Amino acid sequence: MNLQADAMKKTPLILILLPLLILSLFQQALACACCAEKGTYFSSKSALDDYEREILSKMKYAPESSLYLDAAGFEIVRGLDALRLISESSETWSEFDEIGTRVSVMSTSWMFTFSLKDAAGALTLPIPAEREYYAADIHDGKDSPGGGPLLYKELRFRGKVGSASNMFSAGFKGGADYFLVFQGRGNGCNNVEDFTHWRLSVNGPNARYAFFGKLTSGVAKTAGKDRDLPTFEDNHAAVWKGTPRAVNLSSHKDARMFRTRLTEAQKEGVNFAGHFILTYWGCGTNCLVGALIDAKTGRVFFPEQMAGLGVGLPGTDIEAEALEFRKDSSMLIVRGALSDDEEIGTHYLAWEGGRFRKLTFVASE
Repeated sequence: MNLQADAMKKTPLILILLPLLILSLFQQALACACCAEKGTYFSSKSALDDYEREILSKMKYAPESSLYLDAAGFEIVRGLDALRLISESSETWSEFDEIGTRVSVMSTSWMFTFSLKDAAGALTLPIPAEREYYAADIHDGKDSPGGGPLLYKELRFRGKVGSASNMFSAGFKGGADYFLVFQGRGNGCNNVEDFTHWRLSVNGPNARYAFFGKLTSGVAKTAGKDRDLPTFEDNHAAVWKGTPRAVNLSSHKDARMFRTRLTEAQKEGVNFAGHFILTYWGCGTNCLVGALIDAKTGRVFFPEQMAGLGVGLPGTDIEAEALEFRKDSSMLIVRGALSDDEEIGTHYLAWEGGRFRKLTFVASE
């Protein structure tokens, strides 16, 4: 006789299933701890704990950032004379979106190092003992993986700038305060991948400026989708630093018809896929036409997907950009309908070999 089998027969079923039941309840409770409720609005100030310090240590920063400028240009900036001189010899503000950035995270401080052409400098920011945390349901219909709405959140730090070197030295006279914010989306629990962007502002008697950039350790959250969506970082393109060539109007049969729009776009410089200039214009109600210029050669492309884009259509996020793209990525996001596709939703495309390749598509709800 098999004694073990006999013993199993005599064991009550509830004793066998009880551990599985307890495990299931524990997993549900763990998930619910990260749930967010509709209408959530949370703001607090408390001591920085070890878990949050670990999040800060794991953050990875994109190698380029931007200087915040509005329509007033450098009139809103104080304490950055080196960058002001660069602006005086620049035709556009585009180069201030590609400031070299390196961030070192130490146990007691951050060191932000910025560089553009011949200008460079570093700011040391002591990590304060306290942090501010803000999270809110912004009512955009996006669902959190942990349950409930997808929250907008900020982790905020305030303190005195510890030191400033080179191009920041003059503005540091008299001291300066800093305000560093990490922004992102997520559920009721904080994780390093929740935070996708940062913004650093510095203010003092002789300083007033702000930089902002992306966190490559962050993952953009998308509502209610059961699959990972492509990111700009997944489709990285090295940015070419050369001077754009004149538009070659003989490179495409339609180029001369739109010569004015193309030549104006060429003056703005590279804005897509490393060395391309993406431009678009209206073609009627809820319609856009797009083209690309290779800044290295001047060659013009009219992709078939952009021959008549449908934008601002019912079911799409009309508050978001109809077209979303970056100079350091070959990915284009189109919210609406492509010229060669009747499906309405969010299209993810990659520019490869002179044409767009479909990455994925998310239908409008």
